[in-house]
Amino acid sequence: GLLFCGRPAPGGHDVLHGLAVSLCRGGSDSAKLLGFVGGVDGFFGEHCVEITPELAAAHKRTGGFDLLGRSKDSFAKEEPLKKKAIEVCNNLGLSGLVLVGGTRTATDAVELAEFFAANNCATAVVTVPAGIEGSLLNPFVEVPVGFDSAAKTICQLVGNTATDGASARKYYYFLRLMDGGSTGLNNTSQIGRAS
Repeated sequence: GLLFCGRPAPGGHDVLHGLAVSLCRGGSDSAKLLGFVGGVDGFFGEHCVEITPELAAAHKRTGGFDLLGRSKDSFAKEEPLKKKAIEVCNNLGLSGLVLVGGTRTATDAVELAEFFAANNCATAVVTVPAGIEGSLLNPFVEVPVGFDSAAKTICQLVGNTATDGASARKYYYFLRLMDGGSTGLNNTSQIGRAS
């Protein structure tokens, strides 16, 4: 099963497409990918659709999480919800649960994986780091899905605004960039502008 959590990021649908194609090429006729509609709320309501390679291909390279949608950012903090997650995975016969999202999603994946293991749940929990902030950088994650696209787009906008500002000196421009911390888009856009 695949679940979009957190804020939408470029490349979300590409992850979905890659999983659908990989399962299809794996050779098992019984393997299928279920996508949870409406994010966490859809997961707990067992509202899912089968994602075929054809359906996923229609949304490839469209960015965001539009096909399935999303709801809350975090959901694995309370034990009753973790127990409900095991129930959902068992009811649907999931061998794996892929959570696509940012830092909160990665934390949820760790907590769910530990809870699943402690309660003998056969479902493997995997996280795919995705987000425009670039806050999941570590020795194992070079860059989250979506960060590169977002950074290049922001750098282009900053550069275009700087060029316009240099040619029309009578105007002042103030750009406010969406970023959750001191790393990520703000620093990248400053570096991109300086080069």
